[in-house]
Amino acid sequence: MMIDIACAADEAYVPHCAAMLDSVFSVHEKSSIRVHFLHDSSLSDNSLGLLEKFVLASGNFWNAYLVSDEEKAKFPSNRRFGEVAWYRVLLPDLIKGDSERVLYLDADTLVLRSLKPLWETELHGFPLGAVINPLYPFMDTSFLRTLEVQGGDYFNSGVLLLQLSEWKRLGLSGRLLNQAWVQANQEWPDQNALNVVFRKRWFRLDAAWNAQNTIFDLPPAKLPLSRPEVERAKKHPAIVHFIGPYKPWHCRCRHKYRSLYWFHLSHTPWAGRVQMQGVSWRNRILRWCPPRLLWWLSSQAKRVR
Repeated sequence: MMIDIACAADEAYVPHCAAMLDSVFSVHEKSSIRVHFLHDSSLSDNSLGLLEKFVLASGNFWNAYLVSDEEKAKFPSNRRFGEVAWYRVLLPDLIKGDSERVLYLDADTLVLRSLKPLWETELHGFPLGAVINPLYPFMDTSFLRTLEVQGGDYFNSGVLLLQLSEWKRLGLSGRLLNQAWVQANQEWPDQNALNVVFRKRWFRLDAAWNAQNTIFDLPPAKLPLSRPEVERAKKHPAIVHFIGPYKPWHCRCRHKYRSLYWFHLSHTPWAGRVQMQGVSWRNRILRWCPPRLLWWLSSQAKRVR
């Protein structure tokens, strides 16, 4: 069985993308993964070459897609995410051949178990399968009303199972491009655009396929998921997603699976080349503060500015 994995990265995120891919390879047999890597001209030839050699050396297959400057200009740039976050929107038009579906994975995810059950999931005619994005109780959720989406129907865009033929049939790429500019100044512009266009057009996957920080930080009663699903995702996650600003390579990250990122990075060409970010006494202290307090401090700082 061949599983098609799509991902995207710029120069800053290509090491993390390699770590994610190593986690994929570690739980699958050789020659069972076909990588579809999206990038633009800002990625150096050296980094692209290193990633290609790494994938091929693992015994798997490689396809790279250069997003042209003309195509790139169609999407708004975001200070936090840049244009790379939008490239997944291009997948149905870029991927040719016998690939009827593709699994998109963000570079800040890690795969812990075989993806075969996810790959074989029946989407029941929907063009997309995704996992609910639980929000922290202290977060401003007013944006959901603007999107006309309920909290329990808001999905995370870091793990997407795409049925390419259905996406094309519905002509969703054009709608996403239009919505990209509507959501350009929002906190999660690409994710919001996807939620608007795919409203009531997506299949809900089990939370274990995209175990986000909230799964580990919040009690089941605070999550829009059943208790068994929460426990399943917490104890036996298949894909871990390091959402938020503090990734495993940041001093303030306290995630349970932080060390696993460094383990997989050590198997890539970028071993020993990623520096820990945010190392300071201030961050060492803030690292132990609960998320609610940190969110409040951040909101107060924004008001002062």
